[in-house]
Amino acid sequence: MVSIVCGWIKNGTIKCFESLKRRDARQRQALARKILMNSEWVSHANSYFIWLLLPQEVRADRLVHRLMQQSISVSTAEPFSTSDSVPHAIRLALGSVTMIQLSEALTTIKETIEYEKDF
Repeated sequence: MVSIVCGWIKNGTIKCFESLKRRDARQRQALARKILMNSEWVSHANSYFIWLLLPQEVRADRLVHRLMQQSISVSTAEPFSTSDSVPHAIRLALGSVTMIQLSEALTTIKETIEYEKDF
């Protein structure tokens, strides 16, 4: 296995994989920006994750539960927080589904947040 990886490093395969992954992450970030354009978030252009900041009237735990009922798995900020002050946000993973599934999930997330604001 070490020999294979060393060969990939020498012949540029790893660099190619890295380039493809970064391009894919940028495309997913762009899709998220387009669908969630009226929302606030924190992320990096080459990242497969977004921290979506929530409106004050939306409870993160309730939103996560409602999304889980729609087969969309997101996380509150609590498991990732390293301080007593937990950000009012949810963590979205963008890389584990197809672009079509991601688009549908992001649209559902946006609609569910709007529903929760009015609830």
